Amino acid sequence: MRELNKTELSVIAGSYGNGLFSDIAEGISSSVLGGVAGAVTGTLIGGKHGGDGGGVIGIGAIGQLVGLGVGAVTGAIGGAVAGVAYGWDDTVKFSHQIYDSILNGNI
Repeated sequence: MRELNKTELSVIAGSYGNGLFSDIAEGISSSVLGGVAGAVTGTLIGGKHGGDGGGVIGIGAIGQLVGLGVGAVTGAIGGAVAGVAYGWDDTVKFSHQIYDSILNGNI
């Protein structure tokens, strides 16, 4: 019977990471990047569609302001949680997709 190397042990044990401090740093940086990407997206979507109902006098400016704020907060929270859950590599890919969508005018 042969001795398993570190990669094989990680796969078998279901472990993740390169050490405690490296994993903590990755989690923090992933949550910050995901939070910023989520906040930007939530702000754009909330500001764009917050006043769709027209409001009391038909302007919907208050709805847009509320949508802007709520979209930013919920987007930041959701993005931060998703950033930690998905890890750095997937968060970077997702952030690139978000910013490409913004630059192309799809959001």
